[in-house]
Amino acid sequence: MTPTVIRGAQKDLSDYRMDALSSTQVPWFVELRVKNVGKGVLQGPSFTERLVARNGRGDSLDNVVLPNLDRCRHTDRPRRFNKDYDPVIQCRVFFVPRGQRLASIGLHNIKGNQIDWKVPQRIAGKAKAPTVPNAGPAGKWMIQGKAKTVNWRHGSIGLRASIRPVSVVKGKKADISDYRLDAAHKLTTPWYITLSSKHVGERRAAGVPDFEHWTVAYNEKNQRIRGVVIQGPFPKCKDAPRPKGFGPKSKALKSCAVFLVPDGQRINRIGMVHNDDSGEVNWKVTRP
Repeated sequence: MTPTVIRGAQKDLSDYRMDALSSTQVPWFVELRVKNVGKGVLQGPSFTERLVARNGRGDSLDNVVLPNLDRCRHTDRPRRFNKDYDPVIQCRVFFVPRGQRLASIGLHNIKGNQIDWKVPQRIAGKAKAPTVPNAGPAGKWMIQGKAKTVNWRHGSIGLRASIRPVSVVKGKKADISDYRLDAAHKLTTPWYITLSSKHVGERRAAGVPDFEHWTVAYNEKNQRIRGVVIQGPFPKCKDAPRPKGFGPKSKALKSCAVFLVPDGQRINRIGMVHNDDSGEVNWKVTRP
């Protein structure tokens, strides 16, 4: 769990109707970046509800949750927060009387204990970009391995498809700059995985399976990276035109999936899940 404290200004709250007392105080934003490192599973946790802040005299400070505040955004709360889930970001606004400062923050756990952090006396008004390790250059990365076969169920028909990795491309942040991103996604880089799927069974399906939705990716710690669906045209990651059916005589179908990889991480392994729950096939990804 990593806290970030940002001293704000009254103009940050100019779009909100504040009472007389709050309008004379300075907003401070406390952001928590939380990663589950245990074996347990939490159900939609809200960590900031247990967050407290104090001034230099040890007095508790008032706090509030404000919706759609750019300076204090939340990532979506997962229904099941386990060790494979990306870190979540949650934020709380504390009001500090003029002439005082936010001196310490604390977090109560479910057992009643409290974790405390001291806040440095001098703190910048803006959060500095975190220093992250070099996660490799943009562009195409190398894929180790050849085509592999997966079992596939499309409706009532069982299929077999040969999956061949075509490319793994690390994009740039500018690729998604026109999209509205939450606080966590702003700290990511897009990667594009293109796979080619060829029908190798005997039965023909009336439709075409959504292979891109079953593509998976993992970082160096073998943690699964969440894929995203981008609505509308996205030239950096285009699917081939879909035929009406998918059978033994069909051409290989290319599909592309987008993954937002947290800064400092990279894709180390990609795969395709068997949608009949029989497992998945994987390929190693290495630096160019």
